[in-house]
Amino acid sequence: MNAQVDQSSDISELIEKKRDFNKNHDNFIDGYQIQLFNGKEAETRKRKKEFEKDFPEIEVSLFYFNPDWRLRIGNFKTRLEATKVLNKIKSKYRGARILETKIIY
Repeated sequence: MNAQVDQSSDISELIEKKRDFNKNHDNFIDGYQIQLFNGKEAETRKRKKEFEKDFPEIEVSLFYFNPDWRLRIGNFKTRLEATKVLNKIKSKYRGARILETKIIY
């Protein structure tokens, strides 16, 4: 049995644009982030707001890895860069830790 799919030219064009974007934006490198918290979504979002208030100059991201939400900061190329930020925040965020991960650069 053969199936035939009719696809509008708009969808085909959009798919092609996305493929081109992905080819030209492979900006992930090995690096480091600092994880501040992991847990339920509501608590993670609450802590994100608190961190943004305390340190508005530091980039904050939320991630979902089943079954928990994770709150991470920064995209550091070196462990030294991450350690400097960790030292800045550790008095308020004692459970923060540095993770090796892929970062956007």
